[in-house]
Amino acid sequence: GKMEVYNIREGSRWIYMAVYDQHLYAQDETTLKLFQYTQGRWTPAVIQPGHSIMAMYPYNKDTILVASWKNGLFLMKGQKQLPLVIDNAIFKDQLYCIGRINANTYALGTVSNGIYFIDRNGHTIRHLSIHEGIQDNNIRTLFTDHESNLWAGLDEGIDMIYSASAI
Repeated sequence: GKMEVYNIREGSRWIYMAVYDQHLYAQDETTLKLFQYTQGRWTPAVIQPGHSIMAMYPYNKDTILVASWKNGLFLMKGQKQLPLVIDNAIFKDQLYCIGRINANTYALGTVSNGIYFIDRNGHTIRHLSIHEGIQDNNIRTLFTDHESNLWAGLDEGIDMIYSASAI
């Protein structure tokens, strides 16, 4: 096998990497600059959120839903950033990860109070915590499978929430 090493900047520490809209993106922890891999080179992306990114999801044709560690959710359209207002409880419970259920529903994992389900406008649809039956309130990662079931990676185990469970 062949391996290529890319060093964008000496001392870089990468905190986020993902494919969005068929492009590979990576974010530097120190500068919070977002880079895009295009035609064999890493270049600064057109999108520069200035926040630590945790996830990027399609919102509509020309807008991206971006989840950030300390600044919540915002919509990016070109260079414009618009906050997506969400319940203050989600901030208090420390938003940590996000998963997309479908085009209209997102799941937000928190450090201390389980999973919140929100609609495209940021309104809370449902909340799941240990009181509703999940094993642990510290949600490390979220993944939606091909049947739209939500998988939650927890501090202590993995839970699956069936899509038919009225999310």
